[in-house]
Amino acid sequence: MSTSFFAQKHYIVTGGGSGIGLALVLKLAVASAIVHAIDLKASAPPEFEALLETVHYHGSIDVSSRSSVTELYKAITAISPRIDGVVNSAGICPGGDGYIQSDETFQRTMAVNVIGTWNITTAFLEMVDKESPNVGRTVTAPSRTRASIVNIGSSASLCAWPTLTAYTASKHAVLGLTRSWSLDWAHKGIRVNLVAPGGTDTPLARAQLSDPKGRGEALTAGLAMIPLGRLGRPGEQADTIMFLLGDGSSYITGQVIPVNGGFP
Repeated sequence: MSTSFFAQKHYIVTGGGSGIGLALVLKLAVASAIVHAIDLKASAPPEFEALLETVHYHGSIDVSSRSSVTELYKAITAISPRIDGVVNSAGICPGGDGYIQSDETFQRTMAVNVIGTWNITTAFLEMVDKESPNVGRTVTAPSRTRASIVNIGSSASLCAWPTLTAYTASKHAVLGLTRSWSLDWAHKGIRVNLVAPGGTDTPLARAQLSDPKGRGEALTAGLAMIPLGRLGRPGEQADTIMFLLGDGSSYITGQVIPVNGGFP
């Protein structure tokens, strides 16, 4: 994959302040892309201090709020009138309540993981719908990717995990959004795919593994079954996302790419 593809292209990455999102923002910046990193945390990561010309940090953003996302897009488009790709990496997995999760846990998980993905993506699609003509559907039609959307799912998009009922439901829903959008927006040159990380060494994963009410024990047992014998690294997930954003994946849409070390 040539990193020159990304030079001076503009991207939105939610959850860009930590974990997989942060790793992706840094890789895009190295490739000379302009990146809008979105996060709930008010302060930008220290890694962004040397990247002020390429990384625009938008903090204190609750992606589950439509009004917040509307204002966010006003700020983004003032800098980047054209967006070339969107990555929905913001996500939560509240713990501490064992096998019977509370209504609050379920509702907040769905709000961030599903409604947040919905809000960010539909706001972008509305922009594209106004500006972009339909692409041709003929045997000889040229490759015309207008933009690539990559949703970050999980192994829990594909199978159940113990004590993760709310999270699993939310990540199955994100897979459904991915497949539906890929059909609905192909005529506009929009590709939509999902990366399904397995166990990855992020702050979110570490919090789950230390959960005292059954979750930590269950997940630790599951991770012991990874054939490659280790957790994934955020940068390894980011590499796959970069592939889906790039021109090497121009004929890939509506697909799931598991990045899980062989399990599940």
